[in-house]
Amino acid sequence: MLLIRMHFKLITLLLITLISWNLFPRLASGLTDRNSQHIRETANVIVKQNQLTNEFQNNLHLLHTEEYFNEARKDLQKYHDLLKPPRIAFSSTDSRYSANLLRLCNDVIEISSYEFKNLSSVCLNQRLQQNFIEFSTKLAESRGTIEEREFLTNKVRKANEVAVDFYTENYSAYILHSQYSEIKKLLETMNTKLYDVFMEVKKYPNKLPNATTTSCT
Repeated sequence: MLLIRMHFKLITLLLITLISWNLFPRLASGLTDRNSQHIRETANVIVKQNQLTNEFQNNLHLLHTEEYFNEARKDLQKYHDLLKPPRIAFSSTDSRYSANLLRLCNDVIEISSYEFKNLSSVCLNQRLQQNFIEFSTKLAESRGTIEEREFLTNKVRKANEVAVDFYTENYSAYILHSQYSEIKKLLETMNTKLYDVFMEVKKYPNKLPNATTTSCT
């Protein structure tokens, strides 16, 4: 059910993106030539950002499938390193912060021979931002007017925000689902152990032979 809801949301997100793209010529009178460089660059970055968001979503799902999740549980530090934002030695105001965060977000963590990268929404946002910076540079070199470039930049920036919000919601759902699964397994184990104790106690008589009372005198 969780996976069905996420697929539905992803389809909805894609439909919204496509509808917005079809409205571009109507929303900005200058954006009439879809073969223009600035239009092509925008289309390319939207596809690239969508692929990256799907990559995060697919790997988050893969990590919580039985095979990979059971393997990850053997090393909880590795599991947490995949899901928690990387620790940065620099302040967010430091000029070295972004480069170091991006480097840590791209570090590979191997589980069952599969190479994962950090799956936190912080890392998704950072990698989307890196693509956005590259897009902005290319857009600035295009022949589009200032109004066109600002319009397209705002559209891509908004799409990035929606992608991160969408992923964060699913990320939280997966974490809660995995925690509930762990609690369920613990309760099942506890129930089994209590049953074993009960069966062991049943071996002993519940009355003392030849005793006239169960009270101590």
